[in-house]
Amino acid sequence: MQLPNQLSYKRSINPSKAIFYYRRDDELYPLPVERMKIRGSKSGFSEAHTAKGIKESATIHSLATGNPHTIDTCYLPPVAECLVCRFSLRISANSLKPDRCSDMTFKDTAQQFLNSYIDKDGFKELAIRYAKNIAMGTWLWRNREANTFDVFVKTSQGTEYKFENAHQLFWDAAWPAEKSDLLNGLASELATALSSARYVWHCDIWAEVKMPFCSEVFPSQCFVDHNDKLSASKVLLTTDIDGVMTACYSSDKVGAAIQMIDDWWDESCDFPLRVNEYAADYENLIARRHPSTDRDFYQCLQKLPYYTEKLVKAAVTEDIDPDAHFVASVLVKGGMFQGGKS
Repeated sequence: MQLPNQLSYKRSINPSKAIFYYRRDDELYPLPVERMKIRGSKSGFSEAHTAKGIKESATIHSLATGNPHTIDTCYLPPVAECLVCRFSLRISANSLKPDRCSDMTFKDTAQQFLNSYIDKDGFKELAIRYAKNIAMGTWLWRNREANTFDVFVKTSQGTEYKFENAHQLFWDAAWPAEKSDLLNGLASELATALSSARYVWHCDIWAEVKMPFCSEVFPSQCFVDHNDKLSASKVLLTTDIDGVMTACYSSDKVGAAIQMIDDWWDESCDFPLRVNEYAADYENLIARRHPSTDRDFYQCLQKLPYYTEKLVKAAVTEDIDPDAHFVASVLVKGGMFQGGKS
């Protein structure tokens, strides 16, 4: 089956920016970012080496001189009792139909696939995985390291979920019965929102992180134009709250953490990747679903009739082909998927 010349899906998972606060005497205060000039050292390869050998300018004295530069920093204030990171999440069932499609035959085929996927509770499997990343605080990124934290979720349905000691929850380990019940409750709401076009659902999510005194906090870092000698070499993402340049995560960074669910890329894999058309493994710089595997998204998308047939024959959700889950997760992510220039 050929891909249409025009094919796109709107994303179904819409997080906000995640804002950092600190708590003091039961009050929340925006966590500021500070800019400072430091005396760094010359330690890079290019300071002393070229492809042809050692630089003539790299003397025993020049390599020992300072390398002053300007950077943004973010630390928990001395008076802070804990770090709080908060964002909202809105779910829309946009994977159920294309935002734009130039081929009605393909559109009907995709609809048949998704109808069968819904009938077999496929979205429940995706929802469990999204809920896990929310509950585990995967979206805290480096701020999870060596810290204890609790995660709280309050949904538009009036339900509240409290995952205490969330730092003890792991992707590949069994969860305590109480935490599993909370996870299933949150996943049930997520699955309904992903599979019901007229269902309105959003939630407020925050974590309370217990950190050591004056610990460094790691917000999103902005890309910097290093051609500008006057700019800071390290710029942290901020948002203005009543005049305070407050640390935050971008919505893309939050969404990337929630969608880190693809452990279908190999039967023996032991870690999930962020949902991506070619299963980009950024840590190892490998495309785990390179086209040579015949399992990248675009080749899977052309096999929708095959996956639909397997879905119809599946007795339970556990029988769903892993690549069918992968296709559905990419449609949830959204994007432009046309097979040629529009």
